[in-house]
Amino acid sequence: MPGGRAGIFTSRGGDWLHYTGELDDYDVEPYDPGHAPVIGWRPTPGIVFVAR
Repeated sequence: MPGGRAGIFTSRGGDWLHYTGELDDYDVEPYDPGHAPVIGWRPTPGIVFVAR
């Protein structure tokens, strides 16, 4: 799924993994969608970046 969540789980070897759940609640679970995550950057709504 484009824009899906991925994170590094050090307890599972330190690789990027897809996950479901909410980080704020510490209720996340890695899952295997059948492909490796492709990590990229995207703007976060409501946050403004200023390069200097």
